Amino acid sequence: MDNHFCYSECFLCKKRYRVGPNIYDGRRIPAYEISICMLCYRSNWDGFTKVDAEKIEAHLKANGLHIPKRNEKGWLPRDGEFKLVEIVGIDFS
Repeated sequence: MDNHFCYSECFLCKKRYRVGPNIYDGRRIPAYEISICMLCYRSNWDGFTKVDAEKIEAHLKANGLHIPKRNEKGWLPRDGEFKLVEIVGIDFS
């Protein structure tokens, strides 16, 4: 087996993490068009707090992307505003 790995940099903490087949050290968030490490992803399960939200909002504005509504805590939702209906066209509500 080849021991060469590909790496990506976490948008939030700037740490490098491994990516590739069967390696899940990071997560892509399509709503924000960013990739973050699993530590940052899991740590923000209830939304991105002010410091991280400022980085994400600056990225969204710079790239002309939609800024989602804040959640009930006033934080950016971790996975954006995607709903299943937007992805597969089925409304389960």
